Amino acid sequence: MLQVNSHQFFVKRQPIWLGVLAFLCACCGEDPPPVAPSVTTLQVFDIASNKATVSGQVTSDGGAPILMRGMCWSDSVDPDLYVGDTLTVKPGKGLYLGYLTGLTSGRTYRVRAFAINQVDTAYGRTLEFVAGRGTDGCGLAPVYDIDSNNYPTREIGGYCWMLRNLRVTRYANGDSIGSGNDSLRWVQNATGLHKTYAGTASYLSNYGRLYNYKAATDNRGVCPTGWRIPSAEEWITFTSRLEGAEQAGGILKSTQFWAQPNTAAVDGGGFRALPGGYSDDRGSDAGITVQGYWWSSTESNPWNAMAFNLRHNSGASFVVDMPKKSGFNIRCIKE
Repeated sequence: MLQVNSHQFFVKRQPIWLGVLAFLCACCGEDPPPVAPSVTTLQVFDIASNKATVSGQVTSDGGAPILMRGMCWSDSVDPDLYVGDTLTVKPGKGLYLGYLTGLTSGRTYRVRAFAINQVDTAYGRTLEFVAGRGTDGCGLAPVYDIDSNNYPTREIGGYCWMLRNLRVTRYANGDSIGSGNDSLRWVQNATGLHKTYAGTASYLSNYGRLYNYKAATDNRGVCPTGWRIPSAEEWITFTSRLEGAEQAGGILKSTQFWAQPNTAAVDGGGFRALPGGYSDDRGSDAGITVQGYWWSSTESNPWNAMAFNLRHNSGASFVVDMPKKSGFNIRCIKE
């Protein structure tokens, strides 16, 4: 019995001594051993009949240099370094792009990012896309509104997006959108209105105009012909095709013009979401460089509607219920 008890005591004590040794090593300043890296597959965009672009991000090198990173893709199985095709890019941390070529139009592909350090190989989630999927020339040329403002376009998350906030002052049929720079007129909310943030023309180029909900959803069309504002469901679907709502804000936010800390911003697919602020239901402006709001077409009730929201201090995205009298930016998608 004594021998058995002694053996059991020794086994139980061993982890304690290992913990003490680890603590002593830490106190002596020794670095912890490296672990596997962390990598994320962000999004697939610029999808053509025979090529596509994928963005990835090495979020942690695991404490050891990244030896290799890139993309794996296949038209039949979940790809890895041994199954399917592989491309590599310059090693390092942070955002990177992979350009897939030699695709077959109409075929479904699976792609994921990978990164390798001396410890292990890490993979991001697998994304699916169809080569040549309904892009209809998206990204090949800018679209123009009726005021001759031009907007670059790109397919991101399955939608063809205008890559700048709307700046137009007329509906697609040529009728003028009312000026909302008078706060009393804004409060009355009798018609569709637009305004520049704080009435300052210098904000217009980067951030676009703010519109009330009546302007955003007017039957005459605030977007160019053939374009429209997304529904709340489409905003949610869009973010689910990135890394989900908890990660989409960082993926979509521009790395410029946001106030610090601009949490997690990588602009992973060129969406360049900017913090244009907002106008509240009294016509007062706030939030420039801190928040961005974009209208959806979805009405909540006679007084409120849904909007898409990003914040400087969060990497998440939000779909929120807001007063229709608010002034928000607009991003259009192709019909």
